[in-house]
Amino acid sequence: MSTRTLTSVITATPFRVSFFGGGTDVPGYFNRRGGLVIGSAIRQYSYVALNSLPRLLQKRFRISYSMLEQVDRIEEIRHDIARETLAEYRSLLRDDFVDLHSYADLPAASGIGSSSAFAVGMVNALHALNGLYLPPQELARRAIHIERTRMQEVGGWQDQILSAFGGFNLVRFQENTFEISPLAIGGPLRDAIERSCWLYFTALQRSSAAVQQVSFSTDNIREKERVLDETRELAEEALHVLRGTTSPEGTLRRWGELLHRSWTLKRSLANEVSRPEIDGVYERARAAGAWGGKIIGAGGGGFLLIIAPPERRAAIDAAVGDLHGVPIRLERNGSHVVYVNENG
Repeated sequence: MSTRTLTSVITATPFRVSFFGGGTDVPGYFNRRGGLVIGSAIRQYSYVALNSLPRLLQKRFRISYSMLEQVDRIEEIRHDIARETLAEYRSLLRDDFVDLHSYADLPAASGIGSSSAFAVGMVNALHALNGLYLPPQELARRAIHIERTRMQEVGGWQDQILSAFGGFNLVRFQENTFEISPLAIGGPLRDAIERSCWLYFTALQRSSAAVQQVSFSTDNIREKERVLDETRELAEEALHVLRGTTSPEGTLRRWGELLHRSWTLKRSLANEVSRPEIDGVYERARAAGAWGGKIIGAGGGGFLLIIAPPERRAAIDAAVGDLHGVPIRLERNGSHVVYVNENG
């Protein structure tokens, strides 16, 4: 084990927007059929502040998020990801007092991969505190292990990968592994994406794992293969459009149309994927000029992604009512350390 030289570390880990292929990153599907996701990290972050200090307080662990926990044993921690990550890397803790704080730029349970971003950021912070660097591939794998193996939560792998690597990427999945390929987008297309894509917060929060359990659990994944096959084919078509269309506006228009088809497919997975109020907001946005959109993440609430001509933004804002709009800014960097405090 390396000699600890740091007492405090803060990591910033980007959230993500998945454009195409969501659901095909679930092992129960991609190990049989192969999966493909197109997605990007965005410039909103999950922050993990981790302090390791001498034992001055009675309780060994203080975990601060939407709640405050003060406990003496890892097994007593109620925050699932924090508990399982600390248990997995118990050897990195020694006998110190551990003070963990979590905060973020966007709400949890809203489809932007917040749980996985936290898992990636915490694994990164814990290793950085011990002077250990994890490359993005290993960081993603370890976060996947925490959520999908230790916690046994149903879900895919894309969130951990996009948060660990950052960037605008194509991710292919097969045989319990993944391959990530950065998608080269020049300045004009990047600008067009950021002008033509934005999010609306529906204020409907939900458990991603609960929705995914209904949409594609290990018990029903084969029943969903037709829908997921078509989802993967739409992702391949979106990739072809990206690589073959020279006009940024033409690319975004076609992406919007494909996204609409993808959302229609996704809604067929389970009733829990959408709600009447979400359907109403989406249809009003379409009527006001949006090319397409979808609820990002597992569904059921959170953020609604819209792709539309920039000049229709004001009309779409008016059509959806008082929903808060959030711009999309693409992030090139993955999880990284933004602050350290050294011993002495």
